[in-house]
Amino acid sequence: MAVTMGHPIAAIATGHGRSGIGILRMSGEGCIERAAKVFTRADGKPLEAAEDRKLVLGTMTDAEGRPVDHCMAFVSHAPHSYTGEDTVEFQCHGSPAALTAGLETLFAAGFRQAGPGEFTRRAFLNGQMDLTQAEAVIDLIDAETADAAANAAGQLAGAILRKIDPIYDNLVDILAHFHAVLDYPDEDIDPFELAQFAGQLDEDAKALNRLLATCHRGRIVKDGLSAVILGSPNAGKSSLLNCLAGFDRVIVTDIPGTTRDAVEQTVRLGRHLLTPTEAEREELKRCLRDYERCEADNGAGAQALRDTLIMQLLIRIRRMADNGDAAVQSEAHYDPKIAQVMSYINENLCGELSVDVLAERVFLSKYHFMRPFKAQTGVTVHTYVRQKRLVNAARLIREGTPAAKAAADSGFTDYSAFHRAFRESFGMSPGKLKK
Repeated sequence: MAVTMGHPIAAIATGHGRSGIGILRMSGEGCIERAAKVFTRADGKPLEAAEDRKLVLGTMTDAEGRPVDHCMAFVSHAPHSYTGEDTVEFQCHGSPAALTAGLETLFAAGFRQAGPGEFTRRAFLNGQMDLTQAEAVIDLIDAETADAAANAAGQLAGAILRKIDPIYDNLVDILAHFHAVLDYPDEDIDPFELAQFAGQLDEDAKALNRLLATCHRGRIVKDGLSAVILGSPNAGKSSLLNCLAGFDRVIVTDIPGTTRDAVEQTVRLGRHLLTPTEAEREELKRCLRDYERCEADNGAGAQALRDTLIMQLLIRIRRMADNGDAAVQSEAHYDPKIAQVMSYINENLCGELSVDVLAERVFLSKYHFMRPFKAQTGVTVHTYVRQKRLVNAARLIREGTPAAKAAADSGFTDYSAFHRAFRESFGMSPGKLKK
């Protein structure tokens, strides 16, 4: 297949954030020559003379001859490349600033910014992969579980293609035979008898139906299952969600109605989806029945018993995940830096907890800090800090601390503002809580 090269494109091919290595990828007509304008090999040889897919050391410089990065480069000539076009990659240091400077240098050399998925689109158009493989690329990038990644990798390796190709070839042969008989009736061609192909067509239809039947499972592997945690106030819904997420996704307090809005979070239980055995299902049912009976009990020690039953339930769920793997991790939005900030907030409620101060603690600008914080907690920094302070104040009031002192000890400097916020969050005044 003849390769059609488009205008040379360039993009940062690695994820956002700092890392040891960051990759600048280029592809298209005149790609190698344009890359050579900004890259000087350490051995003095031209970049165009580099062997295919062999790393060479050199320096990337801007239009003024100033060094941008000391990096590695490798060349792939068409059609033996990912896109089927001439391609070049620079393996640079993974500083966002260095990669951005390198990309701007490439733009000055005549490259344009690659659009989303454009490298893969060119690979598809140049026959380097079929549509199922092209779709598998984004599925592999977006995979949130090991099973989803394995499923996408198999598709990228041609697992679906190998099942479809024989069916396609057979249908093409039947169609070719039909047209040959239709177009050349005077030639010595075996007559087209549908009955002789009926068996093969039936087998092809069954094979396609078997593939279609796997669609539902594939969607579950890729997107997961939707579940809802339901229960009466203070039944432990927020605690259960936090346990499954692996961090404090929801603020927990024993005051009913603290969590008023629906909260969403993507979580992963071990490597695989939770698939309990019959015995495990019966054990879970027993735990839930015990909890339901305890729910109606208001006698001495009832709350402690309910807490114990919830803990037993969580332990059993953890043991069921991935053959006893107790590591229950969040798959979406978990950032260790945000977790660090959350811990700092919990330990310093009376301190200065402005966005600027908190962002500075993890060496981020406030604009790059606020977005991941909300993604991880579901609320703004201000709302999270206020809620944590309110929960602490409520605990102190229940322990006998006067409301005004509890407010001050929790970081509130204005009692009237505290009173309004308390009523808004808990649906009662601080004085009623004390009673």
